[in-house]
Amino acid sequence: MNEILILETQRKLEKLNHPTPLAIAKEIVTFSKGNKTQIKKIIKRLSHDEPWEYIRGYTYFNNNKIFVNKSVLIPRVETEDIVNIAKNHIKNDYQIFDIGTGSGCIAIALSKIFKNNIFAIDIDKKALNVAKKNIEINNCKNIKLINANLLNFDFDNKIPTIIVANLPYLSTRDIEKLQHSVKDYEPISALESGEKGYELYVKLLEQIKSKNVNIKYGVFEIDPNISKYFEGKNFDIHKDCFGRKRFAIIPPTLLK
Repeated sequence: MNEILILETQRKLEKLNHPTPLAIAKEIVTFSKGNKTQIKKIIKRLSHDEPWEYIRGYTYFNNNKIFVNKSVLIPRVETEDIVNIAKNHIKNDYQIFDIGTGSGCIAIALSKIFKNNIFAIDIDKKALNVAKKNIEINNCKNIKLINANLLNFDFDNKIPTIIVANLPYLSTRDIEKLQHSVKDYEPISALESGEKGYELYVKLLEQIKSKNVNIKYGVFEIDPNISKYFEGKNFDIHKDCFGRKRFAIIPPTLLK
């Protein structure tokens, strides 16, 4: 019976031009426990471009279950690369700042690898409530949640520090071009930086300098459209799993 339901659901998703109809059909049938009424409701919500991750209420990031709602962005597979980049530069005595933590997915992924003190920072209290839930279900004991605007909180600036940041990086113009599944459902405040797209990263760099952070390494997730700005500032640029310029590495001139 489930195989028939999966096939029926797959065909409905294909009519909606869903990019991965078979995989999502299987997840829908499993999630709904084969309840046709529930499947019908899910398909209707999907027909209005509501993301499956919000409907189901969770996704996976680095194989960790991450609860999501409309207060946080849905973790992207390309963001997993930020963990792989940063982990090669972390030493036992370093503290880790995850700035713009959102759902907490990056901090949690790093917590599964390292015992270092990790500070998961976000300006949005609703996002931190989601991160708190995810930290608890993933049993991460070394993550401290911080409600702050970037680095505007008390910390020991003498401790060697690694910074990973996935801040809003889309320009106001780019927001208008987003797919409805993003623009109509995900929090715009977690996407839009300003007219240029890199404003928040400029502020963060200013704070790193003014607070005299003992920074040893830093990696920012960026939009490929603003990569030229960082290249002009001597940042190394790494491509993501799709070959797009996605990560900017803090240049040696800022490192101590």
